[in-house]
Amino acid sequence: MNIILPTISRAIQNIDNRGIYPDLVRKLAEEGHNVYVVFPKDRDSKVTLEVQGTIRLLGIPFYRIIKSNPIERLWAMWRISSVFEKSISDHFGDLNFDLVLYATPPITFNKLIKRLKVKHQALCYLMLKDIFPQNAVDLGMMSENSIPFRRFKKLEQQLYEISDCIGCMSNRNMEYIKQLHGQVIGQKLEFFPNTIEVKNAPMSSAEKKEFRSEFGLPTDKTLVIYGGNLGKPQGITFLKKVLSHYKGDESTHFVICGTGTEARSLGDYIDTKKLSHVTFINGLDRKLYDKLEASADIALVFLDARFTIPNYPSRILSYMENAIPILFSVDKSTDVAHDAEANAYGINTFHGDLNQFTGALDSLISNPKRRDEMGTKGREYLLKNFSVEFSSGAIIDFYRKRNKELNERAV
Repeated sequence: MNIILPTISRAIQNIDNRGIYPDLVRKLAEEGHNVYVVFPKDRDSKVTLEVQGTIRLLGIPFYRIIKSNPIERLWAMWRISSVFEKSISDHFGDLNFDLVLYATPPITFNKLIKRLKVKHQALCYLMLKDIFPQNAVDLGMMSENSIPFRRFKKLEQQLYEISDCIGCMSNRNMEYIKQLHGQVIGQKLEFFPNTIEVKNAPMSSAEKKEFRSEFGLPTDKTLVIYGGNLGKPQGITFLKKVLSHYKGDESTHFVICGTGTEARSLGDYIDTKKLSHVTFINGLDRKLYDKLEASADIALVFLDARFTIPNYPSRILSYMENAIPILFSVDKSTDVAHDAEANAYGINTFHGDLNQFTGALDSLISNPKRRDEMGTKGREYLLKNFSVEFSSGAIIDFYRKRNKELNERAV
């Protein structure tokens, strides 16, 4: 099967990277499929085409959509479909694709997907990772009465209509889409969680101590890590309150490592408030970050309380792989923290409730045995439910089943 995957993920340019998309592409290739990936690069770079086995990686100079300012993000979303379409025509024009695989964001791929579907008579599988523009409305970045909202809402509907199957990250994801978009769209939905290739074994206590010592982190304190995007969706204002609350606490050290629109604000806050119990790192080499994360005792996940859409952050997967218990500070719409608490690998708190959050964190800090038990259960749950074999199998099963149905109709 020839699969084309247009994506805005820049991490995928190195197919050996860890992550939901590189891991999925590698697995599909291992299953014997040809995978053609189209992704954006820095604007001042050149077009590249790399071949790694049955994987083709086409890099296109383009604007940033993720971790960019609102104006650049909107411009990029409008332009990306036509730019990608031309590049695919230029470099893969003589190929025939059986399956078009794509994710949200962005929702503005609809023209590209439709043309690929018609030209190649291909099946289309949407991996729904983001529900836009409602998420922008939730955070006060867009009005429901605005022209951009109505335009993007129309594009969202068109993208769902074009798709033959819509893979949703969780049960609440499916319920939300079905409720808003009706039974016709609802019939296309299936469970499609974030997944990774599980490779690394958790660090031992001795390995954690050795790495922390080499990295300049305290070895005699509970290490709490927040890793990943530092943007509006994470509600960084509340993270600042949490960090300030633990000022002077001699038993705990925080590591914040990430990039995003709020990273500078957070770094300045830590410096201004002289929060010596916090190590702030504005981005880090992936391999080094993986070691840093594995050395932690507790992991944090934040989602802004205003969200009405059910997000399901993929960040939890590496925490689970490293057998680290997760403390959530999230909205009431997501089921990510409910799932974690129900399966005993995380604790759910409401974003903005400082007493509830600090009470939960203090309970983990004071109970290493409980942390170990939760971490072990998280890794076990990951292996059973969030392994890349699940997502690759879902895609292949969908294609085979739908292709069989189409062939039977044609007879």
